[in-house]
Amino acid sequence: MNDYELSRKQLLTYGAAGAAGLGALGLVGCGSNDKPGSKSSDVKLPSTPTGTLRAGFIDLGGTAPDPSGGLDPNVISGNAGSARQNLVWEPLSLFVNGKVVMILAENIEPSADAKTWNVTLREGITWEDGKPLRPEDVVYSLNRYADPLSIASFLWGGAKIKKTGPRNVRITLAAPLATFLEISLPSLIIPENWDPKKPTGGTGPYRVVSNTANKTVLEAKTDWWRAGQGLGPYAQRIEIIKFTDDSARLNALL
Repeated sequence: MNDYELSRKQLLTYGAAGAAGLGALGLVGCGSNDKPGSKSSDVKLPSTPTGTLRAGFIDLGGTAPDPSGGLDPNVISGNAGSARQNLVWEPLSLFVNGKVVMILAENIEPSADAKTWNVTLREGITWEDGKPLRPEDVVYSLNRYADPLSIASFLWGGAKIKKTGPRNVRITLAAPLATFLEISLPSLIIPENWDPKKPTGGTGPYRVVSNTANKTVLEAKTDWWRAGQGLGPYAQRIEIIKFTDDSARLNALL
């Protein structure tokens, strides 16, 4: 198994989502080939996006107003919002199966005291509108997390983030943290000056087709930067359906 091969349960959470990952986390409108005790490597996934996946989530809503309709990764927006965000945006890195996996970052190197972390971004990654991923986008995104009112201020609070080169960003934490990369999941990157009232798409495997109070429709990107690596996207279309209670979800399944 290489660094990018994730378990079925992790596929959605870690951004390389498709039918398998959504099947583990929500109500899926399709069958499953899994058998008790089977390994994720036994699951045959399509080489190109195909079909429609419908996933239902119990979603009691977020804790703060969100003009983006659940797309802002810096706002708690319930289970459906988290699923949607991880299909549209991507982080610098992830901690998967006991290993740090670089995603948007090509490399992240700590200082000797683990207080300063130097990020080198991958080349050739673009936003949905075709503009390149830049250090300015990372600085903007992480500064939002560093805000005292941010949901991720427990990790980023007091951090100083600055561009240091054409593909480089320096993160200086308020205090040394040797396990920084193991707990830095709240680091989905959005474009600089991203407007939640007019949300644009991200670097992830799916683009938003429509987004209403109870249903979000996503479509696979054929030009996703990781396409062709066997990482998905697997479903051509994903419909995220939000339920407010178990009874509604059960009725939808029936």
